[in-house]
Amino acid sequence: MCAMVFIANFQTQPSFSLLDHASMAWLERVGGDFGKQRLYGAAGYGAGGYFASVVASSLGIVWCFNMVLILSSVSLFLLLTYVPNFQHEAEHHQKGELLKSLKAILHQHDVLVLFAIVILAGIMGGLVDNFLFLYLFNLSGNNPHIVGVVIAVETGSELPFFFHANKIFERYGTAKCIFVSLIAYGIRMITYAFVQHPWLVLPIETLHGLTYGLLLAAFTNYIYEAAPKGTEGTMIGVLCAVQRGVGGGLGTLGGGWVYGALGGRTMWGIAGFVVFPLSLLCTAGFAYLARSYAAQSPTASKADSGSITSDESSLLATSADYGTTEDVSVQC
Repeated sequence: MCAMVFIANFQTQPSFSLLDHASMAWLERVGGDFGKQRLYGAAGYGAGGYFASVVASSLGIVWCFNMVLILSSVSLFLLLTYVPNFQHEAEHHQKGELLKSLKAILHQHDVLVLFAIVILAGIMGGLVDNFLFLYLFNLSGNNPHIVGVVIAVETGSELPFFFHANKIFERYGTAKCIFVSLIAYGIRMITYAFVQHPWLVLPIETLHGLTYGLLLAAFTNYIYEAAPKGTEGTMIGVLCAVQRGVGGGLGTLGGGWVYGALGGRTMWGIAGFVVFPLSLLCTAGFAYLARSYAAQSPTASKADSGSITSDESSLLATSADYGTTEDVSVQC
């Protein structure tokens, strides 16, 4: 079973960063907001969770795996058939200098501090993903309905933040958005530690839109804009690995041990009173460094970092009515 889980995650986890990169690259050329595209994933998660529960109760758990196989095949067909392989001319020149480009991005201190925030957010996210449903299930006296309702509330809360993500970044800046999202994480962790009735967490679950929807869009946008031309896909992959792999892994391993040895309330308390304050401290450092970096290169943009092909120029010209993406680093 462990081998199967490892192989399944080895195959599926890269798809998150690849899809994010494909979306960002496409939107950079035709115009649009990443958040508005990403909200379809949230809607699919909510609908899929409900549909899977119906299938499991009606046909058995085996058919859930069959459903995954069918939907994965359809997704692969659509990706291979309809999603174009956009590439900058600059990408062809920089592929041989990938390590040099990665060294350049690692010398940006704001990005390094951002990765520290990503790890801490990943720890709290890993606790929510792996232990919240179990915790509420046990707290409710093994009532399965609490899980379905929580998923519905979480999914609904994501949609408006994904949809308006770019407008929020433009008005408040990436650092403030990250700070508010982490505050929401802290409220969730502390509430879980002290709540006595499981249904009382439902109002708090509306904060999931901040802790997942807005925070994920902020991380992705900033890393994409900060990455040197030609390394965007790699950097988004690193972001996904740091958040889901390092942060999520630490949260799952450490949280599992604390949950089993000391109980769920202690686990949430450690997250709320240790991990959460550390994330705020790192965010303050990130805001200062991002502002300093923007002041040093106020006119820097991805459009200036490489040439644009004639095809891309025509796409950009025809998409003027739809707006263009902006460098979120200068908004901090």
